[in-house]
Amino acid sequence: PRSPREGTEETAYKLPEFPSIASHVPDLQKLLSHNKVAEMYGLPVVKNKRVLREYIETGFLVPLDGENYAASGDLKGDYAHVLPSTRRLIEIVSDCYNTESGKEIPITSATMTIGKQATLQNDPKYGAAPAYGPLASSHLRGTTVDISLHLTTRKERKWLRNYLNAMEQQGMIGMIWEKKVVHIFVHPDFDSMYSLRNPYTSAACVP
Repeated sequence: PRSPREGTEETAYKLPEFPSIASHVPDLQKLLSHNKVAEMYGLPVVKNKRVLREYIETGFLVPLDGENYAASGDLKGDYAHVLPSTRRLIEIVSDCYNTESGKEIPITSATMTIGKQATLQNDPKYGAAPAYGPLASSHLRGTTVDISLHLTTRKERKWLRNYLNAMEQQGMIGMIWEKKVVHIFVHPDFDSMYSLRNPYTSAACVP
């Protein structure tokens, strides 16, 4: 077969190996995959409010305080913090979503403590993942946010799904689509993966 030519779109491009996120599998398997990847990177569970405050003060978790996205619902204070890689994903998606729709991305959930997740788990109106065990919510590690679908139009939801699907297919994120939100787990190496994605699809707002 003909070899790719240097400097052309035919040049071979191979993404470095990263621990992979499962996609195209049932939601429970996705949860297992998300937690497995987080554990491979040694990401700790936020056990309580004291630990959450410590992670914020040391810069391990950073605030969701950028442009084109907004905390919505009960998301506020210390809980409106995530890993830097998670915030980076939100910045990229929200900038493109704003270009597409003129709106901010509404984020309803970010990092959780075990106690807060247990409270949500025990409230049937939330249908939240457990606070303990192999199927524990990935919100406990700062890797995950929920984007509200309540304030989006059908066209905006279609754009958002297509944009995020492309990122999931490249292993940069993992998603669980729920009735009111899309739950997004962000790969701990998201920054590296995003910067090393195929340069021939690197135009603005092309994931």
